[in-house]
Amino acid sequence: MSTAKQVKARKNKPGKNARAIRQAQAWGSAALWPVTCAPPEEIGLSADRLGRIDELVRRQVDEGAIAGAVTLVCRRGRIGHLACHGYLDLETRRPMREDAIFRIYSMSKIITSVAVLMLLEEGRFLLTDDVSRFIPEFKDLRVAVTGADGKPELVRPRREVTLHDLLTHLGGLTYEGCKEAKCA
Repeated sequence: MSTAKQVKARKNKPGKNARAIRQAQAWGSAALWPVTCAPPEEIGLSADRLGRIDELVRRQVDEGAIAGAVTLVCRRGRIGHLACHGYLDLETRRPMREDAIFRIYSMSKIITSVAVLMLLEEGRFLLTDDVSRFIPEFKDLRVAVTGADGKPELVRPRREVTLHDLLTHLGGLTYEGCKEAKCA
Protein backbone atom coordinates (compact mmCIF):
# COMPACT_ATOMS: atom_id res chain seq x y z
CA MET A 1 0.00 0.00 0.00
CA SER A 2 1.35 3.45 -0.86
CA THR A 3 2.27 5.92 1.87
CA ALA A 4 -0.66 8.21 1.03
CA LYS A 5 -3.11 5.28 1.24
CA GLN A 6 -1.56 4.11 4.53
CA VAL A 7 -1.90 7.55 6.08
CA LYS A 8 -5.44 7.99 4.73
CA ALA A 9 -6.46 4.59 6.12
CA ARG A 10 -4.83 5.38 9.46
CA LYS A 11 -6.53 8.79 9.54
CA ASN A 12 -9.91 7.10 9.34
CA LYS A 13 -9.09 4.77 12.27
CA PRO A 14 -8.68 7.04 15.32
CA GLY A 15 -7.89 4.15 17.67
CA LYS A 16 -5.06 2.80 15.48
CA ASN A 17 -2.28 4.34 17.60
CA ALA A 18 -4.14 4.16 20.91
CA ARG A 19 -1.69 1.78 22.57
CA ALA A 20 1.35 3.85 21.58
CA ILE A 21 -0.40 7.01 22.77
CA ARG A 22 -1.29 5.43 26.14
CA GLN A 23 2.30 4.24 26.46
CA ALA A 24 3.69 7.71 25.76
CA GLN A 25 1.28 9.27 28.24
CA ALA A 26 2.36 6.76 30.88
CA TRP A 27 5.97 7.75 30.26
CA GLY A 28 5.14 11.38 30.96
CA SER A 29 5.13 12.78 27.45
CA ALA A 30 1.37 13.40 27.32
CA ALA A 31 1.98 16.95 26.04
CA LEU A 32 3.24 15.43 22.78
CA TRP A 33 0.17 13.26 22.20
CA PRO A 34 -2.18 12.69 20.55
CA VAL A 35 -0.53 13.25 17.21
CA THR A 36 -2.87 13.05 14.26
CA CYS A 37 -2.14 11.71 10.81
CA ALA A 38 -2.51 13.67 7.60
CA PRO A 39 -1.97 13.03 3.91
CA PRO A 40 1.63 14.09 3.16
CA GLU A 41 0.67 16.83 0.70
CA GLU A 42 -1.64 18.40 3.28
CA ILE A 43 1.36 19.13 5.51
CA GLY A 44 3.84 20.06 2.80
CA LEU A 45 5.45 16.67 2.18
CA SER A 46 5.71 14.60 -0.99
CA ALA A 47 4.19 11.11 -0.92
CA ASP A 48 6.53 10.09 -3.76
CA ARG A 49 9.63 11.18 -1.87
CA LEU A 50 8.38 9.58 1.36
CA GLY A 51 7.97 6.37 -0.63
CA ARG A 52 11.75 6.36 -1.04
CA ILE A 53 12.04 5.81 2.71
CA ASP A 54 10.01 2.61 2.38
CA GLU A 55 12.15 1.44 -0.55
CA LEU A 56 15.41 2.11 1.30
CA VAL A 57 14.36 0.42 4.54
CA ARG A 58 12.77 -2.53 2.72
CA ARG A 59 16.05 -3.04 0.84
CA GLN A 60 18.00 -2.98 4.13
CA VAL A 61 15.65 -5.62 5.58
CA ASP A 62 15.80 -7.78 2.43
CA GLU A 63 19.62 -7.65 2.40
CA GLY A 64 19.73 -8.67 6.07
CA ALA A 65 21.41 -5.44 7.20
CA ILE A 66 18.62 -4.88 9.75
CA ALA A 67 15.85 -7.09 11.13
CA GLY A 68 13.27 -4.34 10.98
CA ALA A 69 12.46 -0.69 11.55
CA VAL A 70 9.67 1.77 12.18
CA THR A 71 9.87 4.96 10.13
CA LEU A 72 7.99 8.13 10.95
CA VAL A 73 7.99 11.62 9.47
CA CYS A 74 6.07 14.28 11.32
CA ARG A 75 5.59 17.87 10.17
CA ARG A 76 3.60 20.69 11.71
CA GLY A 77 2.63 18.35 14.53
CA ARG A 78 1.03 15.79 12.21
CA ILE A 79 2.23 12.43 10.95
CA GLY A 80 2.67 12.29 7.18
CA HIS A 81 4.47 8.95 7.06
CA LEU A 82 4.43 6.00 9.45
CA ALA A 83 5.42 2.51 8.37
CA CYS A 84 6.63 -0.76 9.86
CA HIS A 85 9.27 -2.81 8.05
CA GLY A 86 10.65 -6.27 8.68
CA TYR A 87 10.49 -8.13 11.96
CA LEU A 88 10.61 -7.64 15.70
CA ASP A 89 12.15 -11.10 15.92
CA LEU A 90 13.78 -12.83 12.94
CA GLU A 91 13.55 -16.32 14.44
CA THR A 92 9.80 -16.22 15.02
CA ARG A 93 9.19 -13.90 12.03
CA ARG A 94 7.06 -11.72 14.30
CA PRO A 95 6.26 -8.61 12.24
CA MET A 96 7.42 -5.15 13.29
CA ARG A 97 4.83 -3.05 15.14
CA GLU A 98 4.32 0.70 15.42
CA ASP A 99 4.72 0.57 19.19
CA ALA A 100 8.00 -1.39 19.12
CA ILE A 101 10.59 -0.22 21.63
CA PHE A 102 14.18 0.03 20.41
CA ARG A 103 17.39 0.38 22.35
CA ILE A 104 19.15 3.36 20.84
CA TYR A 105 22.63 4.57 21.75
CA SER A 106 24.25 7.97 21.23
CA MET A 107 21.06 10.00 20.98
CA SER A 108 23.02 13.23 21.40
CA LYS A 109 24.29 12.91 17.80
CA ILE A 110 20.77 12.55 16.43
CA ILE A 111 19.29 15.37 18.49
CA THR A 112 22.20 17.71 17.79
CA SER A 113 22.10 16.94 14.04
CA VAL A 114 18.38 17.68 13.86
CA ALA A 115 18.84 20.94 15.79
CA VAL A 116 21.70 21.97 13.47
CA LEU A 117 19.63 21.16 10.38
CA MET A 118 16.71 23.22 11.74
CA LEU A 119 19.05 26.20 12.19
CA LEU A 120 20.45 25.61 8.70
CA GLU A 121 16.92 25.64 7.31
CA GLU A 122 16.42 29.04 8.99
CA GLY A 123 19.54 30.31 7.20
CA ARG A 124 21.57 30.91 10.38
CA PHE A 125 24.76 29.51 8.83
CA LEU A 126 26.18 27.55 5.89
CA LEU A 127 27.51 24.01 6.08
CA THR A 128 30.81 25.37 4.77
CA ASP A 129 31.20 27.69 7.80
CA ASP A 130 34.18 26.98 10.02
CA VAL A 131 33.27 25.48 13.40
CA SER A 132 35.59 28.04 15.03
CA ARG A 133 33.03 30.72 14.16
CA PHE A 134 30.78 29.17 16.81
CA ILE A 135 33.32 27.37 19.03
CA PRO A 136 36.50 29.48 19.23
CA GLU A 137 38.51 26.58 20.67
CA PHE A 138 38.47 24.97 17.21
CA LYS A 139 40.54 27.87 15.79
CA ASP A 140 43.96 26.54 16.79
CA LEU A 141 43.12 22.88 16.48
CA ARG A 142 45.89 20.34 16.01
CA VAL A 143 45.46 16.91 14.46
CA ALA A 144 47.41 13.74 15.12
CA VAL A 145 49.36 12.26 12.23
CA THR A 146 51.97 9.54 12.14
CA GLY A 147 55.40 11.14 12.26
CA ALA A 148 58.58 9.98 10.50
CA ASP A 149 59.48 7.92 13.58
CA GLY A 150 56.08 6.15 13.50
CA LYS A 151 54.83 7.99 16.59
CA PRO A 152 51.83 10.35 16.67
CA GLU A 153 52.67 13.97 15.99
CA LEU A 154 50.39 17.01 16.38
CA VAL A 155 50.20 19.32 13.35
CA ARG A 156 47.94 22.06 12.03
CA PRO A 157 45.22 20.71 9.72
CA ARG A 158 45.26 21.71 6.02
CA ARG A 159 42.04 23.64 6.58
CA GLU A 160 39.66 24.43 9.41
CA VAL A 161 36.95 21.96 10.39
CA THR A 162 33.55 22.90 8.94
CA LEU A 163 30.03 22.20 10.18
CA HIS A 164 29.67 19.77 7.26
CA ASP A 165 32.72 17.89 8.54
CA LEU A 166 31.14 17.49 11.98
CA LEU A 167 27.76 16.38 10.64
CA THR A 168 29.36 13.76 8.40
CA HIS A 169 31.79 12.58 11.10
CA LEU A 170 34.81 13.81 9.14
CA GLY A 171 35.86 16.40 11.74
CA GLY A 172 38.64 14.26 13.16
CA LEU A 173 37.02 13.86 16.56
CA THR A 174 37.38 10.40 18.00
CA TYR A 175 36.79 8.33 21.10
CA GLU A 176 40.04 6.45 20.61
CA GLY A 177 43.35 6.91 18.87
CA CYS A 178 45.17 9.61 20.84
CA LYS A 179 46.62 7.50 23.59
CA GLU A 180 50.28 8.31 22.98
CA ALA A 181 49.92 11.97 22.04
CA LYS A 182 47.95 14.63 23.84
CA CYS A 183 45.37 15.74 21.32
CA ALA A 184 43.89 19.20 21.51
